[in-house]
Amino acid sequence: MKTLPIFRISKNPHYRFDGLSLDELAKKLFNIKKYSIEERNGRYLIKSDEYMIDIDGVNGFIWASNQKLLWNHKIKPNLPDKEKVDEIAEDFFKKNYIFPDSENNTKDSFFKFKKHDIVGSYVSISEKTTGKKERHQMDYRVRYSLQMIIDNPEDDHESKIQVPVVAPIGKIGLTIGNEGKIIAYNNSWKAIEGIETNSPFVPRRMADQYFKKLTKNLKILSFDASLAYALMSSPLKKESYLYPVWAYKAICKVNEHEIPLRIITIPASEFGPKPSKYEPQQMRPNNDTNFKDSTSIKKRGLRFINPFEAGTSWIGEIGGLGGSRNNAQGFIDGLQNAGWNINFNWGDCNAWKSDWNENDDAYVDAADFVFYTGHAGLDGWLLVNPRDCSLLDLSPSDVGASPGNPSDKLGAQDLEWIIIAACGPLEDDLLSKGGGDVLARWDGVFDGLHTLMGYGAVTLDNEDEGTKVIQYAREGQTLINAWFRTAQEIQPSDNGTDPPYGPTVYVGAMWVGKNGLQDPYNDHLWGYGSVAPDPVDPDYLVCMWVPC
Repeated sequence: MKTLPIFRISKNPHYRFDGLSLDELAKKLFNIKKYSIEERNGRYLIKSDEYMIDIDGVNGFIWASNQKLLWNHKIKPNLPDKEKVDEIAEDFFKKNYIFPDSENNTKDSFFKFKKHDIVGSYVSISEKTTGKKERHQMDYRVRYSLQMIIDNPEDDHESKIQVPVVAPIGKIGLTIGNEGKIIAYNNSWKAIEGIETNSPFVPRRMADQYFKKLTKNLKILSFDASLAYALMSSPLKKESYLYPVWAYKAICKVNEHEIPLRIITIPASEFGPKPSKYEPQQMRPNNDTNFKDSTSIKKRGLRFINPFEAGTSWIGEIGGLGGSRNNAQGFIDGLQNAGWNINFNWGDCNAWKSDWNENDDAYVDAADFVFYTGHAGLDGWLLVNPRDCSLLDLSPSDVGASPGNPSDKLGAQDLEWIIIAACGPLEDDLLSKGGGDVLARWDGVFDGLHTLMGYGAVTLDNEDEGTKVIQYAREGQTLINAWFRTAQEIQPSDNGTDPPYGPTVYVGAMWVGKNGLQDPYNDHLWGYGSVAPDPVDPDYLVCMWVPC
């Protein structure tokens, strides 16, 4: 019987904390000499005028950045060439002893770090008043990710293969900006103690059957799968393991559009979490709206003592996604705990397309912040027909042809921010061929809307984006920075997909603004910092992308 190894992760953090070690870290990483230390939610924050180093006290993960230079689209840097960037990174890693040495580079190793292509962050700007367009690179990012070395279960000769870890563990990255300056560093390494057990292998043909069952509601055009390792935690025993999965990539067709699915993982051995069984939401009545007369929707501040409102739409089990329900719930819980009103949380057969266009005044545009998770591509995201729960796509033409057009839907009332936690819709030719022009494609969405956040590549199904982005936003980070950091921590660096949806996983944000007013790029969550005035009839459009 073929088996696959299950790896046990150390309970101890890679980095230990006391005043001396924190001081050493501040000096080693950025030569910070004057700083403050703050403890927050089990994390240690080292802050100076320019830098922030955020260390998780439980697992030892590190996030460090130059707050003034990282993801600053107004800077046109003088970047070194890739060869020099590589030299700078290698020198940094060696001086700071970044990679574990004892298990690596020996014949008995069961893991190694894969170095990905060095890629950049980009910004695209279009001046609506003059027609002037500008695109430039902001930085370079050097990325490593954890790979497990195992016997190939589909080869009788017991050859070795390397399989990626599709989990927020073992990701290491360094961002290099103007004149070769290091402006960010992240490390989510935690020691792997060894093999916990070997578990019977689930062959691909059996996993295929389960994948087809999961996606029976979708018109699948093509799919493929490869072995990977995912993370499973046991809260009761406080143990964590890496277990093997089949990672499925697929394309479905909805109306005339081909839409990529989020990567769906299915256990490749008998060891792994059991599929969660959820009760479907109670069906909404076919004439359901939040208000009897959507033409008399009251503006912010008149309906509740706390004026801030949020909502979610999500495609979960009917789209083969096990993470969407909890992903959306994390977003809701984070804002509800901050005192926000939750207008709606509609999933699967309740996630109506009409909430986003014809009845948007009662739903999407009656909220300040809306989170969607499910399936999406460059042409839009999936929702459902309320009559029969059939899947529909929401395309740019469904939510406004151009700003100022009477058909515009998003932002004319309350809506400031949207997150699309899926596989789009911010693809662009600047990232990979076939992505088109995102600024032209989604221009018409903005009729008071500030920011559309999402991805420019195929991404992994997960339960954590909603929780993390609100956590970081409530700590005072700008919404765009909170979203970018969330994606870099959760999503893999490479998805193994061809253009325009890969292979590099890019997270992005598109926003619009007016000359002479505050830029929505600097927006914070209501109550946690500044927010720009609604950019109605904007003068410029911007989209920024950073690699995960």
